[in-house]
Amino acid sequence: MYSTIQKRYSKKDVAFTKRSKSMGWKPSQDYIHLVNELAQTRGELVVEEKYIWKVLNKFKDGKLHVKCYPMGAPSPKEVYNHAVELMKK
Repeated sequence: MYSTIQKRYSKKDVAFTKRSKSMGWKPSQDYIHLVNELAQTRGELVVEEKYIWKVLNKFKDGKLHVKCYPMGAPSPKEVYNHAVELMKK
């Protein structure tokens, strides 16, 4: 499913914006599981949920800009990468 979404929207369609507020996207437990499941699929380590929540809250507040899909949801890979950076600190 994720690869289908990636193929459907090219980089020019992905915006670095605060779309979460305007489009009504809200972080959820399902999205956290999606981020970790996709990481496992790619063969990467699972990140603790608290780091993903921190990234999503920063994104929601407009303090962090990540690639977004047209409906406002942030890219799970971008969220994962930022969560890994937080975890390493």
